[in-house]
Amino acid sequence: MLNAAVVQRAPVRKHRRKAELVEQEAIVNRVRNEFVEVPGLRLTMAQAMRLWGLEQDECQQVISALVAASFLRLNARGQILRED
Repeated sequence: MLNAAVVQRAPVRKHRRKAELVEQEAIVNRVRNEFVEVPGLRLTMAQAMRLWGLEQDECQQVISALVAASFLRLNARGQILRED
């Protein structure tokens, strides 16, 4: 038998997950736009974290998503820059 409290919380978890995905997408778009608006922008991970106010794991996820999309790349110095 299902616990009523568990059943009632399920939609909340689903809503939170969707909200997290929407927020993550907004951050990815913000980072992408920053690199479009500032040609030649090169940042270290620490600089990127400060610029966008992100924790290390969240910043890494955003950068990784944009690297996977062939929009950004990391150079030999570990700087994040636009893939051209």
